[in-house]
Amino acid sequence: MSERSRLVLFGLVAVVCCLMVSACASTGAARGRADIEPVPALAGREPTVLVCPIDCISSDAEIFDLSLVLAPLIRRDLFCVQRISVIPTEDTDVGGKAFFLNEDGLRRIGRLHGADMVAFGFLRGEATGISIELAVFDLTTNYRIFNTTVKGKPSQIFKMERQLVYRFIETLGIKLSKEEQERMNHRSPSRIAAAKYFGSGLKSEMKGQYAEALMAFAEAVSKDDELSVPYAAEARVFEKYNAPLRAMESYENAVARDEYFAEGWYQLNLYAVQYKQSDMLAKDYCEKALAIAPRFGKAHLSLGARLYALGDLQRAIEETEIAATLLPVNPLPCYNLGIYYLDADDLATARDWLQRALALQPNFELARTELQKLNDQ
Repeated sequence: MSERSRLVLFGLVAVVCCLMVSACASTGAARGRADIEPVPALAGREPTVLVCPIDCISSDAEIFDLSLVLAPLIRRDLFCVQRISVIPTEDTDVGGKAFFLNEDGLRRIGRLHGADMVAFGFLRGEATGISIELAVFDLTTNYRIFNTTVKGKPSQIFKMERQLVYRFIETLGIKLSKEEQERMNHRSPSRIAAAKYFGSGLKSEMKGQYAEALMAFAEAVSKDDELSVPYAAEARVFEKYNAPLRAMESYENAVARDEYFAEGWYQLNLYAVQYKQSDMLAKDYCEKALAIAPRFGKAHLSLGARLYALGDLQRAIEETEIAATLLPVNPLPCYNLGIYYLDADDLATARDWLQRALALQPNFELARTELQKLNDQ
């Protein structure tokens, strides 16, 4: 691996963007309208969507557990819609209860994560079952464009989640292709026991009870052969246990069960380069993720790094420029492009990208060092 390749790889590890939001909660937030018709002005847009955790309004422990499974399921489905960018699970740490934030709080959340739409909602326990309300705030119009509620029995949680996703897609004016519909419906879990165990595992993970979390995730995937997302949660716990090879195995299980689980393919790319020392295998994983979700910014960023390591400088630049557009608050695409243009002997363009990286993250020392070297020439 060349010195520049090491710099790019080190940058992947070194840049840690704080995603916690200290927005003040407000119970007086505008509740938005009831079901909203599709907005014609949204047709043709390709939004970047942040899916916040779904809040729960219930003292029932099982209802709370069910609320936790909704955001991972919504993200998995939205990744299959090729005209939408989705913020990955690892980037969706949101401070406060999103549903009760006022509009200023929602703007701060969206801008911090580089999203232009923020999806949020709550699950409520009712005498006859449960209701789930989902809303979407659009930062480009400063308007809550979508607010809808579905009701049903807890055993219908998977069906209700899918209904919400389809309503949101319709509001955006997106007509799904046959391929996109097949990807969304490829795995359709239905067993409430699997959802309960998954939610219980997520709750244990939140509490730092990792052994209990792993047992619950294992039960979840055993209860329903169509459910794949618990494997990703299992992988996170293995990482906390400092067991990366077990985490990699969990993602392998995820994509073996669900070949359209774009986040799983992306994560496998990271493990392939670090633990299998294979840029070619990592490149293949990135391409699998992008075949499902062509607006997956982090997959473009990783693919650029893999191509650079493999000696394809021009394609590395092309992929990373796409990543820079899709990841407007992430300094790493800008830094990598600075390195790539240095190798291409385009010093002016390299300087520009390094300056952009520092503008996004002023304490980015790798970018500062490279820029200083360039200015000293």
